[in-house]
Amino acid sequence: MALLTILHVAAAVHAVTGAGPLVRVVQAGVGGLILLLGLVLPGIRRNWLMGIRTPWTLASERVWTRTHQVGGRLFAVTGVMLVVTAFLVPEAALMAVMLTAVVAVSLVAAVYSWTIRDTGSASPRR
Repeated sequence: MALLTILHVAAAVHAVTGAGPLVRVVQAGVGGLILLLGLVLPGIRRNWLMGIRTPWTLASERVWTRTHQVGGRLFAVTGVMLVVTAFLVPEAALMAVMLTAVVAVSLVAAVYSWTIRDTGSASPRR
């Protein structure tokens, strides 16, 4: 709710004055949400509604836990990076930075869950 209020005020200021760092506020706000998500992810129990839901995390408690610990760190670092870049990167590049970062960290978390998946039996088939 706080983010929506901040975005509303920034949009109103931008609409009235024609100036204001609207794109930067959006980037910083999304970065804050990604940071918050990163802090919350490690504590989420296995479920079908939220979290990093891949076939491997849903099939194994061990894979779910490890993926969410690593994913939480990745999302937290990405959130901090997005907040910082909101004020350092030219406005024209902010959307590309944000989309690239979020897609990359999501893919890394999904691939990580695949690499640590439970493969079934320990002995080879005959």
